[in-house]
Amino acid sequence: MRLAGARRRAKDAAFLPPMKTMLHLALLALILSHGVAAPPVAVSAREMVGRMQTFGEEQMASGKAVKAADLIAQLERRTCELTLPPAGAAPLALPDLAAQRRAAVGVIGGLFKCKKCSNWHVSAASGFFIGAGGVFVTCHHVIKGADKETFVVLTGDGRLAPVREVLAADEASDVAIVRCEGEGFAAVALAADTPVGAPVTVFGHPNDHFFSLTQGIVSRYFIDPSRRKTEMMSITADFAKGSSGAPVFDAAGNVAGMVSNTQSVYYEEKDGHAENLQMVFKNCVTAKSILRLIKPAGS
Repeated sequence: MRLAGARRRAKDAAFLPPMKTMLHLALLALILSHGVAAPPVAVSAREMVGRMQTFGEEQMASGKAVKAADLIAQLERRTCELTLPPAGAAPLALPDLAAQRRAAVGVIGGLFKCKKCSNWHVSAASGFFIGAGGVFVTCHHVIKGADKETFVVLTGDGRLAPVREVLAADEASDVAIVRCEGEGFAAVALAADTPVGAPVTVFGHPNDHFFSLTQGIVSRYFIDPSRRKTEMMSITADFAKGSSGAPVFDAAGNVAGMVSNTQSVYYEEKDGHAENLQMVFKNCVTAKSILRLIKPAGS
């Protein structure tokens, strides 16, 4: 997914959201404190990609950016020590889930140059914070992309942060846990073993349609033989390219899994071409696979 953002001068500090976003957040907090449903916040893909592009260019110009090649080399790290937020138990209405979890959902943008011009572009994917100190989870294949120069993250409440290091990763389960620069990020809890048939909600960024909410159920758990027999989860909630790394929330707003890939089933193949699409399986990393990479702090 590659959408070029218009080059423009940054109007705000690196880690502070623009004034319009701050006003939206203040209004949202006021409304939630009075128990009234929040009004919708319109998303501008052009503005969001433009901010990530400008911020990434500033990081590179200042020499502060961590090269994607260095992050890829760190994908060999297998475990990290973290203190995780506790999982919730009370069900959330969908409008409340969207309002309360949005700040912890991020857009991770990889900066790259195409072969047609000299400008920087942004390839956007999805992810989410599991630690206030900038601990961010996305897919292994998002970081491993060889054509990126560096990565930045834009949070659901408008903050921008560079990706500084990989803390732990596993290619078979398609997980990468990274650290973004900064403190005080909103974070979400992980909850393993969400049962088949349970409702789930995806909050991601399919093809630059940022912060799209879709709902479905856990369809099944299965063993993927192509991933060293890793357990994966299929869901019926919609997602598409750009959603890789998106959180899959359970009814209480805990992360039950993470978007990974799709598998299309066609009725037949003729002359090397698949025909008559019948079904698309939406495959996700399980929360259990993410938790395997994390040791409790101090253990």
